[in-house]
Amino acid sequence: MSRLSGREIVSGRILVRVATFLFLVMLGMPVQLVWAQLTLSTLRGTVMDASGAVVPGADINLTDLSTNISRTTITDGAGNFEIPDLKNGTYR
Repeated sequence: MSRLSGREIVSGRILVRVATFLFLVMLGMPVQLVWAQLTLSTLRGTVMDASGAVVPGADINLTDLSTNISRTTITDGAGNFEIPDLKNGTYR
């Protein structure tokens, strides 16, 4: 039966620590990816006139008040619109 030298034991311990660290990093990655997706929202709506009829082709403009960045879209044939990937904030 051969005995391990001190250098082999230290190398083995380092390898176990590196493998454990990499495993924990990889385990944490999906959580970060899911968290990133949870911080964005989508605004959906339907534009209607005073009589309740849908308004196709209406211009929609949404401005983030903290950055003054605007996003625009146009309603579809059923008066629906969608603005995805909105960060948390106050909009006008």
